[in-house]
Amino acid sequence: MKHRFAVMLVCMVLTSGSALLGQTQILTEGWVRLYGTNLRHSDYATSLAVAANGDIVVTGMSENSEGVRKWATLKYNRSGDALWARSIDVVPHLDDIGRFVAIAKDGSIFSCGDIRIDYGFYQVTSDILVIRYDEAGSEMWRHEIGAGNEQNDNSTAMVVDDRGNVVIAGITAISTGNSDIVLSKFDISGNLLWSRNYNEFNGADYIKNLAVAPNGTCYAVGYSSRFDSPSDALIVAFDSTGQKLWSRTYNSPAKDADGFVEVALDTNGDLIVLGESRYWQFTDLEAFVFKYSQDGEIIWTNIINSPSAGILPRPYSLAISETDDIVISGALGGLSLFYWDAYVTKLSSEGEILWSRTYPDIGQTNGSSKTDVSFDGYGNIYLCRGQPPEGTASPNGGYMLKFNPEGDLVWDKSFNGDLEHAYEPYLINVDRFGRIVTAGLTVRLDGSTWHDDFLTMKYYQLLCGDADGSGDVGISDVVFLVNYIFLGGPFPDPNSQADVDCTGIISVSDVVHLINAIFEGGPAPCNSCQ
Repeated sequence: MKHRFAVMLVCMVLTSGSALLGQTQILTEGWVRLYGTNLRHSDYATSLAVAANGDIVVTGMSENSEGVRKWATLKYNRSGDALWARSIDVVPHLDDIGRFVAIAKDGSIFSCGDIRIDYGFYQVTSDILVIRYDEAGSEMWRHEIGAGNEQNDNSTAMVVDDRGNVVIAGITAISTGNSDIVLSKFDISGNLLWSRNYNEFNGADYIKNLAVAPNGTCYAVGYSSRFDSPSDALIVAFDSTGQKLWSRTYNSPAKDADGFVEVALDTNGDLIVLGESRYWQFTDLEAFVFKYSQDGEIIWTNIINSPSAGILPRPYSLAISETDDIVISGALGGLSLFYWDAYVTKLSSEGEILWSRTYPDIGQTNGSSKTDVSFDGYGNIYLCRGQPPEGTASPNGGYMLKFNPEGDLVWDKSFNGDLEHAYEPYLINVDRFGRIVTAGLTVRLDGSTWHDDFLTMKYYQLLCGDADGSGDVGISDVVFLVNYIFLGGPFPDPNSQADVDCTGIISVSDVVHLINAIFEGGPAPCNSCQ
């Protein structure tokens, strides 16, 4: 009977007209969480993941009271309550750092990073460590990559597939003084499925990013150096058993330093890769976007040239929408600009540049600040910009931007600090309903010394009655509420957006209130969400 009522209600709505309420969307801070503020040391996030239920996991580095850097992984629920924190301390007096985090479909968490090992006689090297936690934060298993080889091994990328298999990429030092790529794949139970060392030209190779297809094919992108060129951009495909399928390289006409920095798969399983070419003495720089088929054939290329001499478009991040639109972001600066501005460029699925926007970055006199970019389910684009820990500490503060699909700036949120404090978000995750999570660090002045704290923030785009987070109020919100109440659909987050009658609970009365407001000219949703 309950489901029958839901179906009848949806049918009634779908056969009615539709109208928008014309309210103003409000960007509201949900919560801010800092970690490490009790110590006068450096703490910062390096990777961010958000689960289907809204739980948030961040990993990074937290410096202890003795000044030793330790790998920290934190989990919050969608309301910002701290669920647990885990610290990795393999050798008490040596540094460890978490670099990557991902959440599997079953809710378990993979964290990967680097640990320092003391072999005695003043020989200290690094190994790669991957850990799987259950949802409650209990360690399920861990594996060390490079243990016992007394060479430096460092993690550079991680990806988890739909089955919970995890692929780790890293570099390992070799006797020639160069480095090999090392790739290792573990199943969800921690069994090693395969491990491969790889080198394209017998030079120094490096993997920057990974993507995995539903059939288990793994794509690794980065660069490979050779005798007649500082580096070529490199992409390598491995099948689910670790056998090489194909590799492709790109060497720009100037034969300078080229490299891929990110890769993502579109809905057809084709590859979109973002890269850069740094010319001699860094006097020029190009960003480029290539599309490869699953078999490694080039479908299209687009070179993002400098807009004028001495202006350098440095690419950082890539995202693909549900309709295969592409967006890249980065920093725009160089010899003829005192500051580095953020830029965002949108391309069609065919590689055509649809629009490009820049945003001034007051106070950033080098290119060390970073951008990250994300789509929501409605094609809106979100960009964050912040100063990572390797940059120059200062209270400039970062910012977030939202652009609609046509490239119009919807809102901007600045985190300009005072003389003693500033937020620097350089990681962003936006779900299909427009709920925003960012992470990075906050810079604070303690006496005469700058210190960084681990930063995680959540923002909502509040519009009373906008249950599905689309940015408008209409028929889709009624359907969303019916699905949530009767059919176990996704939750409204925050709940106050769907509490349109201000009773403090979400029920059928909210559905009726919303239908009356949209179709019958009844009272508008109350302002509980504001």
